[in-house]
Formats: sequence, structure tokens, C-alpha cells
Amino acid sequence: MAREKRPSGRRSPVEGATRAELKAAKKLARVDRRTDRKRQKQSTKPKQQGVSPEPVKAERKAAKKQARVERRTDRKRQKQDREPKAEDAPAKPANAERKAAKKQARVERRAARKDQSAKNSKPSLGEIADGKEAQTAARKADRKAKKADADPAARAEQRKARREAKKADADPAARAEQRKARREAKKASGDEDDGPRPYRFKIFAPHAEPLRSALLEGFAAAAVKAEERDEGRVDLAVHDFDAAPDPERYGAAMAQATARTHVLIERQAVAQSGALVKLAAMTGAAILQIEPGLQRFGAGSESANEGLIAEWVLAIASARSKKVKFAPPRRAPADLAAVRDSFDRPAEFLGLIRNVVPLPKALSARPSEEDAAGLAESKIVLGSEISIALERPLNWSREFPDRRSSSAYFGLDYLTGVFSYWYARVQGQSSQQVKAIDAALKSRDATPNTLLARAMQIVDDFVTAHPREDGGPAWQDQAVLRRVRVLLLYVLCCRAALKRKIGFNEATFAATARALLDHIEILRSDARYAPVSRDGIEQDCLLIGIALALRGPPYAGALLDDSLARLKRLQLDPGLTQEGVWLGDSFGEHCAILAEISGLCGDFPPTHVARAEPLAAAAKKMTAFAEAMLKCNGEPPAIDASRQRSYAERLMGARKTLAKAAGKSAPQGKQPLRMRITDTYVFREAQYFISHSSTSVSPDSSLVVLHADPPSLARGGPGGITLVFAHGAANLLVRAAPPEDEEDESSAHDPALRNGVRIDGQGYRAVESGSAVQVRIAKSWRGQGWAAARCLESNHDGGSLARTAIHIKAAHALVVVDELESADGAEHDFTQFWNIAPEFSARQEGPASALHSDALGTLNIACSGEAALASRAGDGGAQLSRSARLAKGALATLFQWTEQPAPLAIAIEPHAADWSIRASGQGFEARLAFCGGELRCELAQTS
Repeated sequence: MAREKRPSGRRSPVEGATRAELKAAKKLARVDRRTDRKRQKQSTKPKQQGVSPEPVKAERKAAKKQARVERRTDRKRQKQDREPKAEDAPAKPANAERKAAKKQARVERRAARKDQSAKNSKPSLGEIADGKEAQTAARKADRKAKKADADPAARAEQRKARREAKKADADPAARAEQRKARREAKKASGDEDDGPRPYRFKIFAPHAEPLRSALLEGFAAAAVKAEERDEGRVDLAVHDFDAAPDPERYGAAMAQATARTHVLIERQAVAQSGALVKLAAMTGAAILQIEPGLQRFGAGSESANEGLIAEWVLAIASARSKKVKFAPPRRAPADLAAVRDSFDRPAEFLGLIRNVVPLPKALSARPSEEDAAGLAESKIVLGSEISIALERPLNWSREFPDRRSSSAYFGLDYLTGVFSYWYARVQGQSSQQVKAIDAALKSRDATPNTLLARAMQIVDDFVTAHPREDGGPAWQDQAVLRRVRVLLLYVLCCRAALKRKIGFNEATFAATARALLDHIEILRSDARYAPVSRDGIEQDCLLIGIALALRGPPYAGALLDDSLARLKRLQLDPGLTQEGVWLGDSFGEHCAILAEISGLCGDFPPTHVARAEPLAAAAKKMTAFAEAMLKCNGEPPAIDASRQRSYAERLMGARKTLAKAAGKSAPQGKQPLRMRITDTYVFREAQYFISHSSTSVSPDSSLVVLHADPPSLARGGPGGITLVFAHGAANLLVRAAPPEDEEDESSAHDPALRNGVRIDGQGYRAVESGSAVQVRIAKSWRGQGWAAARCLESNHDGGSLARTAIHIKAAHALVVVDELESADGAEHDFTQFWNIAPEFSARQEGPASALHSDALGTLNIACSGEAALASRAGDGGAQLSRSARLAKGALATLFQWTEQPAPLAIAIEPHAADWSIRASGQGFEARLAFCGGELRCELAQTS
């Protein structure tokens, strides 16, 4: 009788015993190594009793520091040795020809624009976009020709050359030489005069003359030579409207009319539509809100205040330009002038501020023992290697080895924890950090008041040395955001000191409080504000936290009202769908914004809870999408660039904060996520289909996410369908990252990375004006034990795709049906791509395949037809693909997670525009039929 073949994956008893012996030997070796290390460590310690180990530690630290310095020196020397020389640069005739062709095309376009200008025509942005449509067909043909003529070897050489150029650019001296060479080339070609060029601007407006005159007066007052241009690149483009524009079409036209800074003026006539907010978010333009600004000034009609509007426009241009600086607006609103005057009477102003315990989350900081100990020793500690002696006045012009240290020095970060410690201590709050700082001060014969005095001394020095009018690195965006917290804590500590009759310098308080107002007004203005962005939300939340901490004076009340209104109108209303999904770049950004908004809701005192209700309602909606996207371990599937970390604790914290703010009982239990609201979610407006195998959160569950990302003409993104699949904590099908050596922006939109389809080897076409491109979820279904969704995608040059994904829940299986149709009716090559998580390795290839991981199980795959699956290994995991040449047809693929490899089978029968499928795998059989736009699924369990 023939001996049965032992199943793969199992070991014989002899192999098991051998493995156990090896494990025991390794364990014994580890114990021996630990014992040797302990013996060596003890032998190096000082043997004399009473000898302090501090000198030994100091010597070790000095040796480590010296070694780091030597390593840095070696790296710099090696970097200089590797710097490519000009004579060694490889010749690139192909690149030279392409550059020459591009240059000739630019010359021809310039000549065409001059001819158009000679006809006394001043086209609007919409007319510019219409004029570009005549060139669309030619550009499309050029792209197709380039892709067809592209040689893989030549592309590899180009990537290599780009990498070498990037290495050369990393050298500051080389970059300086390149800039100098570019300037010389411009001067030689006549594009640049010997003197400074004028500041170029353009106004796109139906009635631009009043605004033009006001802007020219502003340029003259600032002694800036300005020139209005009708074409070409400009420094400032101002867009004024008498009707709401179409964001997509106008945004594409703005991309053609290139400018360093775009400013959108939002007058009352177009404020209600929200179109300008979406346009600013798409294009990165600054939006200037006229109505709230004029209300602060108590002004009347818009037309009577063109000079004030021009000042605001120039303030935005100044904040976004490194070359030209314009003075801040000369006129100040009444509420700002009143609060400035009150600082000369500190007791009166501080008496209006209500006691705030604890501080709002946007302002609070963890007390730092290291910063406090350094300040007690009369020094400023910046990281582990830089300390500055505390002297009066401080040297603010000193240089630092890196930008981070410089930013921390000007941002006064090292004082945030010190002020927080003193404020918490006088308010009677205690924590482990406060106790540790108390002990550190006691060992250095210092007191909390000594610490406060030295921190105030540093703030006083900074305020004296850096008035707002001087500008410079101290007034860059990040430095302002960091420092405003320190200045506010300074004011709150002065209030606490006044209540406890602790003296402080009233003159320096007035100067610091006015500096705080300067910081608040910078954050309050439209100059450095980005609508529909995480940065903009953090900026608004910070202002709301400041207003809550200063509540009492009328200025703080107005600040709270304006910041809440701006947060809702310029962030949450346009940035959140009605279902509560943030239309941002990633799921991680959605969770970060949820944490910011929910934390802000918890900062409102009971008397202001009603003010926070709109924010709480938005945050509560956001929790549903966050819950839907999480696997059993709290991590999201690999569908975007979000970090693979647990977001469950953040979700539970947000729900507890929202419940507490609403006066309700918070969710109980240690497990962050136990049950979901449902097992199938469809976020129609955000175009997400999310299916879990059950509502209970357990390791034996599966997840399917199908996302239809719509194209954007303004952003230039073609959109596309993304499909991912997961089981338990393991990702199975993932969205792959583009290759590191591929710098083309279009590579991030490659359908091959999204588990999509290429046609004739090409990916998505570039989105263009007037094209009828659509990427959307057409319909979804739910049944007993299954759920499905159907997406349409028509952003290919050669054809279109209709994808139906069916999740068979209990069997942890996924059926994908791709209906492919060529655009011209002829046969084309359709290639499917499936990106597998890197933990899995392929076992076999062909119509059926199995990819296995000893720790995570097996992903089994079966395909309809005879087409074989080809596998290509990469750093991010295996990529499977298969091709079919057809004019119209359907391809079906079955995926199933099992513990060990299991046989799968799938067959499809197309019927005109419909199809039917038979699929089977471990524990199930399924009959699927798509007919008349409806999907039917019959499931049966098998043994």
C-alpha cells in the first residue's frame, strides 16, 4: 500500500523534536549572552563606595557626541565626493530635442497670444478656457504618440538622470550655482532687465476700474513699481465677481492664467452660494470675505470702501510673497482699538477675564520637566544638544545648525510647558509632571515664581526685539502659530498673579498683550487662511480656544462669534458631506479633524454649550464614517496614504467627549470598538461602499471597501475606482504606492495601483474641459449574507469600465465582475491588476492562485476563462495581472480568505448587456445574475 503524502504545511514528529531542540538551544544562548552583558556592565561601574557615577556618564555622553560629530563630517565628505561633475554628465540628445520642441511650442503660443492682444481683446478667464479647447485634440494626440513611442530603457535612463540631478540639488552650493546660471541665462535672453522688475498684477473683474485705481494707490504708497499685464505670468491675480462662477471650469482656467498669488474677492452678491469657497479650496487661492470685514469696521456699502479692500488684497499678497512686503492696513476696527487702549490699565482689563480651569485643549501643553530644569539653571534648552545661556537681552540673531532649532527658538516653545506648570500649580491642579517639576526646582534651590520671572523676561525681550512691522523669520506662519499660545499663557499667568497679589511689570504686560493682539489679528485675517483644509480648521480651533480663555472682554466675544462662523462656513459646510465624510486626502485626515472638532466641543463651558451644538452635530456624523472604515484592530484598510495605526482609541475619545459635552453618559467599557451600527455602509455623496461580514468587531471578520473618486478639472486629478479587501487585522488587496523613482504626478493616479484596469497599456486620461468623464457608484444592494455595489468609470481613452463588487460575508469571499467596452468598437487589450499585501507570497500561477502567509492565512484567487494570472514581485508586495483582448465583454474574479489553500471556481456567462455567474469556494456556492440593472444573489452553504 502506497504511503500517503503528508499534507503541505505540517511537520513530522521528528521535525518537531528537532525544531524544539533548536529553540531550546537558542533560548539558552540568549540567557548566556544576557549574563555576560550584565557581568561586563558591573565590571565597568565604579567600585569604591560613595563614588558618584556622574563623571562616568559625562565621559560616555562626551564620547557619543564626538562620535556623532565625526560621523556627520564623514557623511558630508562622502557627499561632496559623490557630487557629479559637469564634464561627467551623460549626454541626453533625446531630452535636448524634446526641450527644443517645447521651447518652440512656447514661442508659438506666445506669438498667438500677442496676436490676440493686438486685436484689443481682453478675454475673461472663462473665455481663456474656451480658447484652449481648440488645442485639446492636438495635446491628446501628442500624449498618445509619446506614450506609444516611449522606450522602457529610455524611461529608465530618464529616471536615473532625475535621481542624479536630485542628489546634485541636495548641495546648497550647487543650488546657488544653478540659480545664478538661470539668472544669467534670463539676462542674456533679454527676459530680465538689469534693474528690479516691476510687480506684475492682473484684475479679472467685470467692473475693475475702482479696484484698479485703489490698488495703484496702494502700490504708490508702498513705493512699489507696479505694472498691469493682460497676459503671461503675474505676481498677483485678483478675481472679482458679479455672479457665482462654476468652480470646476473657472478653476481650470485659473491654472492656465498662472500667478504666484490668486485672491478671490467674495462680495455679498456671491457669498451665499459657496462657489468661491470651493474654488479657493481647489486652487489654493486666498478668499477675501468682504461682508464680515466691513462689519468690523462699521462701514456701509462695498463700493465706498474700495481703498480698504485694496489694503486687504495687498496684505494677502504681502503674506504670500517673499519678495515684496506691504504695510498692514492702516485703519483698525473699533473693537481692536478699544482693547489696545485698555492694556494701559492692566488691573481693569485682567479683571474682566473669567477664571479658566482647565485650559482649552488647543492651548494646553504638558508641563516639561526638562524645560523647567533648564530655566531654573538660567539657560534655554533646545533639544538634547543645544542650550543657550539666559542673558539680558537675548541674542535673537544667533544661528542654528538646523531649521527645527531656529523655529523652536523664535516660536518660544520652550516656555509653553513652563507657563502651563505655573498656571496649573497656582490653580491647585496636581499631576505627576507638576510634582516632578517641583522636585527638580527644589533640588536647584529655585521656586515656581523664579521660573515665572525668567520666562516673562524672555517674552519681554522677544516682544521688544521683534515688532510686527519688522517682519522676518520670527513672523513666519509656524512661528506665529506656536508663539501665540505662549503669549496668551503669559496674559493668563498675569491675571492669576494679580489675583494672588504677585507683582509683575505693567509696562511689559501692555507691550506683550499688544503683541498677542497682533498674533490674533494675523490668524484672524484672510491672508494666511486656507479654506476646506486641516490647517484652516486648526487655525479656527486655536482662535476659538483663545476666545474661550479670554472670555469676558467684548473683543473676546466678537472673536468667538467670528471664528465659529468662519469655521462653519469656510470649513465644515463645504468640506463635509451631508453624511459626515471629510472630502480630504485620506482617512487619517478625517480622523484628525474629528479629534480637533470633538476636542473643541469639550472646551465649551456649560453656559456656552448651545454655541457648540452645530460643531457637535458635525462631529457626531463624522464618527459613523470613522467606525465604518476600521478593521478589528482599529486600523483602516490600505486604501490611501493613512498611517497603519489604530484609530479606535481616538474614535472612542471623540464619542466620550461629545457625550460629556451634551450632558449624556459616556460609552463604557475598555474595548474601544465592540459593535458597529450596521454591517454595510453606503456614503452616497462621498462615493464609498463599505461592507463588513458582521456588526460585531472580531478577528474572524472581513471587510470590502469600494471608492469611486470623481475627477476634478480644477485639481487636474482624473479620479478612478479603488477596491481593497481585508480579513481580521490583515490587508489582502491593497492600494499600492507608486515607485519611489517615478516622479511623474500622474503615476499616483495609475489604475494599476488601485486594483484597476489599463486599456492598451495606458492609464487614466488627463481630465479636460468639456469631457463627459464620470466615476461614480451607480447602485448598491444588500441581501441575506451578502452586499454589493456597482461603479462606472469612463476616464480611459480606449474604453469604459463597469465594476460590480459582491461581498459574500460569512465565507469571507469577494466576487469582482468587470464589464469592459472599447470606445471605437474594435478589439483592445484590457489588463486587470491586483495588488497583494506584502505579507503574502505566491504559491502558484494560472487561472487559480493561492497566496499564503504563515501568520495571516491564505488569499485564494480564481478567474473566469483561460487567461493566466501573471505575478510580479515588488517591495510593496506581489502584483498579479491578466489580460484579455476584446471589444466588449466581462471578466470575473473570485477572492476568498481561508486558513489553508482551498479550491475555488468561477464561471461567467454574458447575455447581451447582462451576465450570470456560478462561483464556489470553501463553505459556499453562489449564483449571481445581473439583469435589467438589478442584481440577484443565491447563496448555499457547503460542507
